[in-house]
Amino acid sequence: MLSFNDFSSALPKMPVLPPNAKSEQAEDLIPQTKNARRVPLVMIYSSDADIRLMFRTALEIWGFAALEAETAENAIELAGRFRPDLVLMDSELILSRSLSSMRIMQNNKAFEKAPFVLLSGHAQKNIRNIALAAGAADFLVKPVNLDVLEVVLKSRLEQIERKPESEEFR
Repeated sequence: MLSFNDFSSALPKMPVLPPNAKSEQAEDLIPQTKNARRVPLVMIYSSDADIRLMFRTALEIWGFAALEAETAENAIELAGRFRPDLVLMDSELILSRSLSSMRIMQNNKAFEKAPFVLLSGHAQKNIRNIALAAGAADFLVKPVNLDVLEVVLKSRLEQIERKPESEEFR
């Protein structure tokens, strides 16, 4: 389980891709692993700066690169430049607004391969089912257990890596 000490450790910082970064800089900003594979890029979509900071810190500890978006328009613009591997989406109080934003983003080519992990304060089972039916790959209730979130993110990213090339074009 992550503790406060994990967040204040001296681990090397993974870059956060700023909204004003140029497309040509993307490869320089996203680190490579030792075997020259690109580090997975996770977009954090939330209107709350504190939430983005918390998840960015956790993602850095887990070895992911982070990209932050405050609005759906900002997310689409950034995704067009950087093509995130996964979207960690913090839902708004009005869930229908979040689901609508998610569907708009999913219909954009920049997100076509990125699963959406939706975080919500709505704990009812029917809400989870609605979110999954709307296209979320996973639905986690806040406050999120960071150990569970880490497992979910790594599992989703491994599924993307294992997907055969022929399936990508279906």
